[in-house]
Amino acid sequence: MKQAGADIFRAGLWKPRTSPHSFRGVGETGIAWLVEAQETFGLPVATEVAIPEHLSLCVKAGIRNLWIGARTTANPFMVQQLADALQALDNETKSSICMMVKNPINPDLDTWCGAIERIRKAGISNIVAIHRGFSDSLALTGNTMRNDALWSIPLSLHRLMPDILLVNDPSHLTGDRQLVGRLSQQALDLGFEGLMIEVHPEPDKALSDAKQQLSIEEAQALLRSLVYPSGIDKGGAALSALRRQIDEIDDSIWRLIEERQRVSAEIGELKHKAGMTIYQEERFREILSARLSWARQRGISEDAVNRIVNALHEISINMQLKK
Repeated sequence: MKQAGADIFRAGLWKPRTSPHSFRGVGETGIAWLVEAQETFGLPVATEVAIPEHLSLCVKAGIRNLWIGARTTANPFMVQQLADALQALDNETKSSICMMVKNPINPDLDTWCGAIERIRKAGISNIVAIHRGFSDSLALTGNTMRNDALWSIPLSLHRLMPDILLVNDPSHLTGDRQLVGRLSQQALDLGFEGLMIEVHPEPDKALSDAKQQLSIEEAQALLRSLVYPSGIDKGGAALSALRRQIDEIDDSIWRLIEERQRVSAEIGELKHKAGMTIYQEERFREILSARLSWARQRGISEDAVNRIVNALHEISINMQLKK
């Protein structure tokens, strides 16, 4: 895959699947294939490890780039077992290993950070965070992609752990090869430092996740088309002026939220006196429907408006519960 412009060749030997009837990878047999690919093309290889046995087999074979999948990240017990296996390695081997930790399936920043901390405490300093999106809110938002980006979560992780390399996996995020390019550029525009993209010589014949894989030619074209923006602030006075406008608008928004909380508290008192339940589903649906209609008319993201309405409603409920 070096001809596609890759720095690392990744291949999942053990594929965690919901159904036992799905293709679950070739397993240990594929280790020799990865080693051969590494030696033939001079390209480092990487694979997913889900249990200590996987890790041991890979390390013994000389595979030094390993990733922890989303399902494993969500299980602190299993992450700890992998960390214990890493801890048992000699220092020279540990210094040569790169551990990549995918975000958990649900939008849980603490669990993601906790998995990284467990790996770091095991003596691994070369750690990469892989953002592959979240599935928790798709049913509510109507998102057509495989997962929801929720960009604020990986960006929050980067603020908390600035030394951790942040890489995006647009293949798993979108589940659609037609969207991989757009999401790749979005990730780079947000400051992500790498991409994990699925490529296959004949994508439609892939045994798993065929719809999200690019051909070698498509991958080459994508990498040539990407723009790699600079993180240096070059906006000058014009950008500073616009940022001041944003700050002023935000100040107004926060003052209105404060006022909304005050009114919510009064509503809570009235409900309490009238013996009403705090949560009024019909009223909530009325507000949400109105705001989504407003968003559609103005070309504003319905997904974003849905999140804002739900967040404001949660604040209101909490204010009323205090009374």
